[in-house]
Amino acid sequence: MNVNSDYINVEWVSGVPLVRLSGRMDPNTLCEVENRLQELINANKFEYLIMDLRNIDFITSTTVHTFVTLKDSLKTRGKKMLLCKANNQAESLLKTLGIIRAFDIFDSEEKALSYISST
Repeated sequence: MNVNSDYINVEWVSGVPLVRLSGRMDPNTLCEVENRLQELINANKFEYLIMDLRNIDFITSTTVHTFVTLKDSLKTRGKKMLLCKANNQAESLLKTLGIIRAFDIFDSEEKALSYISST
């Protein structure tokens, strides 16, 4: 199943979906991204999902709400979402909303994968 689009690219690394988001994560694009992520979750078996945020040009509180909803949905299925390479805008918004501690955030994809392999 191909879930890739202009805003989302998925690469599998050691059985872990590495989701790279890019562009504007606003209400116009978020619906597509959310649908693609649900397709990925419903069609594949994995324990962890890594979401790379470095190429996001614009993020809103609605985007963060979608991340929280996705994280909770994965948790009910016994899965975990990790964030990596959060750019300044994304990290600042997570802090402003007071939910940065709700996410495991890593400086690089390699560090997130290393965390997964050590658990």
